[in-house]
Amino acid sequence: MTPEFKTARSAAMDRCSRRETSSADLMTYLYKKGYAKDIARAVCEEMVASNFINDERYAGLWVRAQALRGKGALWIRSKLNEKGIQLSVQQIKALLQEATNVSEEDTARRLIERKYPGAANDPKIALRASQMLLRNGYSFDIVRRINARPNPKSFE
Repeated sequence: MTPEFKTARSAAMDRCSRRETSSADLMTYLYKKGYAKDIARAVCEEMVASNFINDERYAGLWVRAQALRGKGALWIRSKLNEKGIQLSVQQIKALLQEATNVSEEDTARRLIERKYPGAANDPKIALRASQMLLRNGYSFDIVRRINARPNPKSFE
């Protein structure tokens, strides 16, 4: 074990003790700290083998945090891909369902009710609400279904 490996492992342990991280994030972190690629790769492999790093655990925590912020599956998938974690939209939807106990469509509907309460009565506000949902990673299908169903409170 070389001294460079020991210092890289120490830096990785310090990083992992402060927050959950993915293997790709740790690799990037070690590259930026100036460690060679083979050293960084070896440290990451050791951290994965000892379960300090678990990409599935990281993805679950990250999806939960983003779901609580009102982000949709498409946005979450894009950001996870940037972080080096490849999940399908179905896997992300399952994680979202597990994290919030609510369907993605219901989450989108609640988001609109909170941010755009007049969307059911005003087409301009409804358009803004739809654009917000699309920016936040909700599918066109969900946006279309939400806009097609009238708000039951508007009939009272």
